Amino acid sequence: MSKENYHSCKRVLKIVVSKRIKVANLHEKVANQRKDFLHKQSRQIANAYDCVCIENLDMKAMSQSLNFGKSVADDGGGMFGTLLKYKLEETGKKTCKGK
Repeated sequence: MSKENYHSCKRVLKIVVSKRIKVANLHEKVANQRKDFLHKQSRQIANAYDCVCIENLDMKAMSQSLNFGKSVADDGGGMFGTLLKYKLEETGKKTCKGK
């Protein structure tokens, strides 16, 4: 490999690495936005109601039967239930599980 090709490959590798870092930062930003939204909504519900019933949904079956694909799994439903449950328990309120 000539010296010119080596430097060209090195430059391309540097660009690829920087693009990967940008994509990783964007993924992290979206994840943080989702967590922030879930925290705000769960706090709002926990403050507004004394008892909240949460329905158990089969997300895997929903994603396969409906035309939603990965968007059903990406919405953070399980995380929302967990956040809501601990915030209700923290304030001394009750949760119940639906079928």
